[in-house]
Amino acid sequence: MSVLAADTARFLEYLKVERHYSPGTLRNYTHALETLTRFADGLSLAAWRDLRGEQLQTLVADEHRRGLEPPSLRALLSAYRSFFRFLAREGKIQNNPAAGVRSPKVRRKLPEVLDVDEAAALVEVTANDPLARRDRAMLELLYSSGVRVSELCSVRWRDPGCRARAASRHRQGPQDAHRAGRADGARSTGDAAQCAASGG
Repeated sequence: MSVLAADTARFLEYLKVERHYSPGTLRNYTHALETLTRFADGLSLAAWRDLRGEQLQTLVADEHRRGLEPPSLRALLSAYRSFFRFLAREGKIQNNPAAGVRSPKVRRKLPEVLDVDEAAALVEVTANDPLARRDRAMLELLYSSGVRVSELCSVRWRDPGCRARAASRHRQGPQDAHRAGRADGARSTGDAAQCAASGG
């Protein structure tokens, strides 16, 4: 076993025995360090102290060109930083070559949302029975107030005056309540949801 491989093996043993890392995490670290060791062998490095930051940056760029996504590259680089911190504590290196290496930025995906017509079609469902009325009231509340689904599903109490307010909501229509403001729409539609859920 080479000096480079021996150092990585000792680090993995440290993660397993002293840090109690899970088998899945250990597999990820093992894969990352195997990639690093192959790269270092290709450079004919005799010890990890000979690895420079710009060389490690080249490895990250190579992995990116091979199709590795930014989140995976960040995990790879995180494993390298941990490994070199371990070697520094062991006195094997003086400087962490991964300290200044930059990982690619993760592109943020914008959420897909309904347009106005799609949202209107969603809430204008036929409500001929208690369950349908409940579903319509819940959809209107989600659309008009921005309340979380978990919050809406947690509604369990019964308001003695909810039937009157739900009837007022029904006469208004969803567009009128929306123009009146999110707070008013949330309050009246929430009443309707409570009543519909109880079969009122």
